[in-house]
Amino acid sequence: MRTRWVLVLIIATYVALATGYAIGTPRWQNPDEPAHYNYIRHLAEGRGLPVLQMGDYDAQYLERLKAAGFPDDMPIDGVRYESYQPPLYYLLAAPVYLATAGLGLDAQVLALRLFSVALGAILLLVTYVVARLAVGSPSRPPSIPPNPSTLLRAGFGEVSEGAIALGATAFVAFLPMHTAMTAAINNDTLAELLLSALLGLMILRLGDRVASRRYAVLAGVLLGLALLTKVSIYQAVLLVTFVEFARWLRWRDARAAVTTAGTVLLVAALLAAPWFARNALVYGLTDLIGKGRHDAVVIGQLTTAEFVAQHGLDRLAHDFLGTSFRSFWGQFGWMGLVLDSRVYLMLLALSLTAGVGLLAFARSIAHRGSATPVALLALTILLALAAYLGYNVTLVQHQGRYLFPAIVPLGVFFALGLREAWRRRTALVAAGALALILAVRLVTGLFSSGSGAFDVALWGGGAALLGGRSLLPGERAGTLAYTACFVALALIDTWCLVGFVIPYFS
Repeated sequence: MRTRWVLVLIIATYVALATGYAIGTPRWQNPDEPAHYNYIRHLAEGRGLPVLQMGDYDAQYLERLKAAGFPDDMPIDGVRYESYQPPLYYLLAAPVYLATAGLGLDAQVLALRLFSVALGAILLLVTYVVARLAVGSPSRPPSIPPNPSTLLRAGFGEVSEGAIALGATAFVAFLPMHTAMTAAINNDTLAELLLSALLGLMILRLGDRVASRRYAVLAGVLLGLALLTKVSIYQAVLLVTFVEFARWLRWRDARAAVTTAGTVLLVAALLAAPWFARNALVYGLTDLIGKGRHDAVVIGQLTTAEFVAQHGLDRLAHDFLGTSFRSFWGQFGWMGLVLDSRVYLMLLALSLTAGVGLLAFARSIAHRGSATPVALLALTILLALAAYLGYNVTLVQHQGRYLFPAIVPLGVFFALGLREAWRRRTALVAAGALALILAVRLVTGLFSSGSGAFDVALWGGGAALLGGRSLLPGERAGTLAYTACFVALALIDTWCLVGFVIPYFS
C-alpha cells in the first residue's frame, strides 16, 4: 500500500512539473515541434498522409525562426521535415487538434502538449511494471537460470524490489530533459511507451510467465504499433529476435523459437504493411521507411567531416562527450538554454555514484551466471547508443535525448546502481571515487564549478556521506540516502523549470 502511494505521488509530481514545462515554454520552443505540429494539422484537415518533399527543410529560414523566437509574423507552415515519420502518434493527436481548433493557437498547442503529458504519465506506470518484472521473483521451474532478483539477494542481501521499481520510475519522471520532452508536441513519448510495454512482455516471455501463442500475438501487435510510431525504435525487431535466441540457448528448441519469432514478426508486418506499401509507392521500393528521402531533403546541416576538418578530432570528442551529457540531462529549447554548471555537476555526482554501484552489480552477475532480463535491458541501451553514434558519424547531432528510446532500461540500471552504491560494502568504494574527483578538481580544475566552496561541498560532502554510510550497520540508512537521491532529482527538475526555463523564455 505504501509503495502504491509513493507511485501515485511520483506520477502526480511528474504531471505537475510536465504541465509547468508545457505552460512555461513558448510555442515552438521545443526541438522539431513545428514540424510535428504541421504533420498533425495536415492529417486533421483531411489532406491525408503528408509526403516529404524538397523544400520542407529550409536550414537558413529555420535558424532565423529560432533566432527571432518564432514571432507571429514568421510562419512555420513550411517546416515539414518530419513528414516521413510513421503516422500513429499524429493520428491519435488529430482529435485533440480538432477539439481545440476554435480556442486559438496557444491553447491548441498547450492541449497537444498535455496529450503528450498524459502519455508520459502512462509511461511511468509501464516503467514501474517493467522494473518490477526485471527485478522480481517470478514463479519459474528450477531449471531456468536465476533472474536479477535472485542474483541481487545472493550478492547484496535482501533487496526491496519495490524500491528499485520506484527509483526507476522516479528517474524517468524527473530527468529534466525527459520531463520537458514529454511536455512537447512530438512522437517520442508514444514510441517510448510502446517499446517499454514490449520490453515488459518480453521479460514475461523470458520467465515463462506468458503462453507462447498469446505472447506471439501481443508482442506482434506491440511491435507493429512501434513500427507505425517512430523509426528510432525499429531496433525492437532485434530485441524480439534476442528473446527467442535466449530461449533457444536455454531449451535447445529451435522450432519453437523460430515459430514464435516468425509469428511475432508476421503479425507486426501485417499491421505495418499498409504504411510500408504506401512508402514504396511514394518514395520507391528501396526506401520503405522514407529515410532516404529525409536525408535528401534535410540538407544544410553541419556534417561531422566538416567539423573535423575545421576543428580536429580531439575537439569533436570533447564536444560530443560534454554536449551529450548536458543535453541528456537538460539543455532546453533548441539546445540554446545551457544550465548553470553547478546543476550538471550535481547530476554528474549522482551519475558517478550510480555508476560505481552498477559496476558492483555487473560484477555479481559475472560471478554468478547470466540474467537474461538484465541482458535484454542492456541490449536495448546498446542499440540506442549504437544508433546515436551512427547518427553522429555523418552529422553533428550531439543531443543526448536521442538515447531516450532506452529511457526505461536506463532508469532501471540507474536505480540498481544507486541502490547498491548506498550499501555498506559498496559505499566506501563510491566514497573513494568522489574523493578522487575532488582531488582531481583541486589539482587540475577539471569538474570544477568555478566555486571552490561548492566543489568541496559537493564532492567532499558526497564522499563523507558515503564514507559514513559504510560505517553504519543495517539497511535503513542506505534506504533513506537512496530515497534522498531521487528527491534531489525531483528538486533539480523543479529548479530547471522555475530557475532556468521560465526566466529564460520570459
